[in-house]
Amino acid sequence: MRVLVENYGDIRIFYERPYGYKRYIIEWENGTTSILSGLWYKEKQVKELVEKVIQSRDI
Repeated sequence: MRVLVENYGDIRIFYERPYGYKRYIIEWENGTTSILSGLWYKEKQVKELVEKVIQSRDI
């Protein structure tokens, strides 16, 4: 089951726990999906990554 962490309009961040650790799923506005392991990334880092991408596209 996916849990919504943050919603940036068309970009959404979810997490799930398939094997006891978090896995972050980023659904981008063009329909692609990125998966980041909770072993390597914290929730704050994932949000910062997405916010950087959004800011770089706005320039």
